[in-house]
Amino acid sequence: MDLINESDVKYFINKLPELNSVNVSHLIMLAIKSSRIKELYGFKLKDLVVETKIIRPISDWKTRYFDSINNFALLQNEGRHTYKDIVVPKEAKAIYATVNLRDNVAALNDLSKENLDNIFKLGTSSKLEALTELNKQTRKFFSKLHKHKHRTTNFVTVDIDYDAEELIKVFLDILSPLPIWMVTKTIRGYHIILDLNKPEDAKEFYMNIKKQLNKYADKFDFCRDAQEPVAGTLAYDNKGNSHYITIVQ
Repeated sequence: MDLINESDVKYFINKLPELNSVNVSHLIMLAIKSSRIKELYGFKLKDLVVETKIIRPISDWKTRYFDSINNFALLQNEGRHTYKDIVVPKEAKAIYATVNLRDNVAALNDLSKENLDNIFKLGTSSKLEALTELNKQTRKFFSKLHKHKHRTTNFVTVDIDYDAEELIKVFLDILSPLPIWMVTKTIRGYHIILDLNKPEDAKEFYMNIKKQLNKYADKFDFCRDAQEPVAGTLAYDNKGNSHYITIVQ
């Protein structure tokens, strides 16, 4: 089985909002899944990001995005990542991406303010403490980007944790008045990603449609700015069997 389904990965990338300004970027993450660690080892762990990539608005960014997904797929399946002296198995790792554009300027401003607050502390710190803080800059900038969604995009996710075809049909029927960006099938269920970039669509969702979904509140989670499993990448079920994240619609 190939490490990615190339056609689905490319379809996912081509659907992403354009990087048409130096102010925006996309994020890719390789993460250790807390739920799988609990299943395998019996202890709790927050979802832990172990590899990151910022896709910047440089020419041919889609090719660089695709190359990055290929590299992440290799790291997911062949890379060595450890936690608490445990070598994390590939079954506990997954590739995620943000669909909403990230705001480079807001992230940089946020990080700059934080650094100004810490600059005097660095002056009185040991050399090792100062170097440690400086080495955190890349990770901190990624974290700030993750925090700051750009105002020009508004994609939200209805995350259904039940693998039931009849249930997904009910959800799609309720959501049919809205533009659906993509529907993917995951290991546990489905992700319905809505395009609420038009104010009238956002108003319709929050004022009317979301109320219709509330009677199924125990069957889904709502995410305003989700990390999406990348379509065409591998995920593993609790028996260790591999499955692609597939595009349903």
